[in-house]
Amino acid sequence: QTQKMSDAEQGPILPIATPLLSEKDSEKFYKLVKKGLKKKRALRGIKAVNKSLRKNRPGIVVIAADSAPLDIVSHLPEYAAEKKVPVVWVPSKKELGASCLAKRPCCAVMLVRPDESDELRELYDKCLQVAEKAAKKN
Repeated sequence: QTQKMSDAEQGPILPIATPLLSEKDSEKFYKLVKKGLKKKRALRGIKAVNKSLRKNRPGIVVIAADSAPLDIVSHLPEYAAEKKVPVVWVPSKKELGASCLAKRPCCAVMLVRPDESDELRELYDKCLQVAEKAAKKN
């Protein structure tokens, strides 16, 4: 018999989850993911993130810190660093999934850099600054 986890419950945070964003900073990324999906500027899922990195698309990789098992996301930070793409960790895969307008949790999202004329560019630039600042702390 399986039990559903309530929204308040969260899985354990992975030991490799650095830089882990605060709730305030995470909200910025959730907002960008939500808007980005509507404009086809966000790619949802590990497979789509890998494909985007392989194609050298500029952007930001967002990974859920409570993803389980560790092996499904452990390669992403190294692969993204190799491609010179910033990586940030958000606390909850359920919230990341909700911001992806999905009923299921989501472990990884790639935020593709919008064009200069795109209205998402301002929010993307703010999130990029947060990602760079978080990376410098660690």
